[in-house]
Amino acid sequence: MAKSLSRNFSVYMLKNLVSIAVPLITIPYASRALGPSGIGDVQYVQSWISYFSLIAGLGISSYAVREGSKLRDEYEKLQSFSSEIIEISVLSTAVAYVALWIFLRTVENLRPYTFLFVVCSLLVAATGLNTEWICTIFEDYDYISKRSILFQLASVVILFLLVKQRNDTIQYAVVLVMPTAAACILNWIYGKRKLCWKFRFGPNAIKKHIKPIICIFGVGIASTIYTSLDSTMLGYIIGTDAVGIYTVASRLSKSVLSLINASCVVFLPRLSYYAGTNKSKFNDLSARVINALLLLAIPCAMGLFTLSREFIIIFSSNEFEAATVPMQILSANIFFSALDGFLAWQILIPINREKKLLIATIVGMSVDGVLNALLIKNYGVVGASIATLLAEVCVCVISIFSCRDLLQFKPMIKNIFQCFLATIPFLLIHRLCVVINYSLMVCVLLAIFLSCIAYIVALSLLKNESFFDLTREIKKQLETKMMKVQK
Repeated sequence: MAKSLSRNFSVYMLKNLVSIAVPLITIPYASRALGPSGIGDVQYVQSWISYFSLIAGLGISSYAVREGSKLRDEYEKLQSFSSEIIEISVLSTAVAYVALWIFLRTVENLRPYTFLFVVCSLLVAATGLNTEWICTIFEDYDYISKRSILFQLASVVILFLLVKQRNDTIQYAVVLVMPTAAACILNWIYGKRKLCWKFRFGPNAIKKHIKPIICIFGVGIASTIYTSLDSTMLGYIIGTDAVGIYTVASRLSKSVLSLINASCVVFLPRLSYYAGTNKSKFNDLSARVINALLLLAIPCAMGLFTLSREFIIIFSSNEFEAATVPMQILSANIFFSALDGFLAWQILIPINREKKLLIATIVGMSVDGVLNALLIKNYGVVGASIATLLAEVCVCVISIFSCRDLLQFKPMIKNIFQCFLATIPFLLIHRLCVVINYSLMVCVLLAIFLSCIAYIVALSLLKNESFFDLTREIKKQLETKMMKVQK
């Protein structure tokens, strides 16, 4: 039975609010304890590991959610399907580890990071063997959220216990790996309870899945390369200190982006289901979600832009102040990345247009690679930030073009324009808070509070339809809960 989208949205947003809060606690502590070099070492190794995790993951999760959501009312077919998917996962994970072993034996410059690679390589197995797609198919976001919150909070405690000085990079890597690895184990237990897997490990059973998986895998390769290439090239061309500076800027913007993207993840199973059963509901739901997404992404981008310097100093200390300009550049990336992320994974994937998505991500990867090569040597971290932003713009434009027949452009453009107008007061509010000259933390909190009020008032005055639609939905949910309490 399909679960309430509003319920799924609420619990999944709670989980991701915790995911946002945890880095806001851990980033300042880790940055001060390890410094740019320590943070850079771990991020540099993780940027290499991400490529092998990609091989292990093989695009399986997105494919499994899309196809499995169509079978959730047919238990026997879903059971057979999940068994075949796990067989592919085991094989891809084994290939990833063989490739990693060959890579480390070949590249001598990475020998000093061997132990870091061993610790971070657990992410390869945790990615390849992760069966969270089963939870997503059944829309069991309660389980996903409770499990994630538990491990996120545990990682904070372990961070404070283990990471205390500059040479504690291995311990920091353990803290970063632990939540993902532990979640993978629990997801296997969950999957075994939901479905009875029967493994055959024969080519006939799995070959029908290979073609669409490889296409989505191609998307994953291109996407991972152009999101990790900046850290890899910075480390190779300039050094891991530059990676540390860039990591602080990108991680704060990615934390905000992850909250926005997570608000859409809960709609993927339902959109996949509607894509095969009800085109009208698919179009209606996708239009409502994309406008709500823009309602959130635009103020987040503007807020991060205006408060970049304050966020850097509060969360990472003056030692990382050089990350301010890169963070301002990457704040614009929030808008484009949120938009193309929704179009890619919530529209193009459910309607089997992964080939168009592959083209978009290959273009983004190519643009990012060329611009990184041209800009990093002369402009360092700022150059890497510009390359990332322009690559994302290219992906966004192509993604919009690829699903132009499904988008209602007039209301979407109107919504973007109104949301942007409503964020202009953020600049004046930030300037006012600086002039008042309170402490840095008070200035940030006051600016956020006043900006939220100004944004809501501005949207009301502009008669923004998406804002009123969202408030009506919230009011409806509150009234429903109140009725349940009264009963």
